[in-house]
Amino acid sequence: MALAVVRSLEPQRLLRSAEELGDYEQELVDQYALASIGAGVGDERVARSRAVVFELLRYLGCRVWQVRAGDADRYLVWLRRSQGNAKSTVAVKAGSVAAFYAFVIARYQAEVYSLTGHVLEQPIDEHNRPSLPDYVSTRVPPREDEVEALFAAWGAATVHARKY
Repeated sequence: MALAVVRSLEPQRLLRSAEELGDYEQELVDQYALASIGAGVGDERVARSRAVVFELLRYLGCRVWQVRAGDADRYLVWLRRSQGNAKSTVAVKAGSVAAFYAFVIARYQAEVYSLTGHVLEQPIDEHNRPSLPDYVSTRVPPREDEVEALFAAWGAATVHARKY
């Protein structure tokens, strides 16, 4: 049995200039947008998510593959203190960053490493992920008469139900 030459699955392109690196970074963001649209996410939400990723990168002054958790810490503090973003806005932006990085890590980790020498890291983790504001999780319990009406209607409906 002879050995055969196997074609490498590694990308064949090289990123040499700042322009090529910028184009590749743009391609990653575009692929995330395309996948989001394919999953049924609306155009406005996709546009907001892209804007958040670009805002993060402009603030940090680095490439997608260079962002670390400590960088995200500084970004989130900047959003609250310098930009005056509401807690809910910061939580949504952190979620957008986390979703983008989950996508890029899942689909492009090996390619990014091959082309840049950097290992992607999820910058939004359990330590810096903002919790949702209190008013988002507030639930007003139903009134007593509403509970009674619910169970009365349910009881009446079970008599005629095919299965209990």
